[in-house]
Amino acid sequence: MGQYPEALAALDRPEYRDSTLVARIYALQGRRDDAMKLLGAILKDRRYVYRIEIAPVYFALGDKDRAFEWLTQAVDEQEFPVRYLKVEPGYDDVRSDPRFKRLVARLNIPDVF
Repeated sequence: MGQYPEALAALDRPEYRDSTLVARIYALQGRRDDAMKLLGAILKDRRYVYRIEIAPVYFALGDKDRAFEWLTQAVDEQEFPVRYLKVEPGYDDVRSDPRFKRLVARLNIPDVF
């Protein structure tokens, strides 16, 4: 919806301040350096981050190849959140990409919606 200031304000809580959600919003705002700096800190400081959380940041940065690398790893590792890949709104812009379609097909998720 493009309401980035409002989204950042809603995420201005300790549990979200250093999150991939904030990094993605920075990227969507065109704040590439801020997004990359935060993403680097997240990857360095956290013990584990779901790969599926990293991919949308790279998609928002316009780096589809790197995003698909992370997304493929998430599918390969069968991370719990991949079961929602088919309906997750963060992937709406890449649903038509053949790589996305192949990954979703690999998950063998039934159409229930």
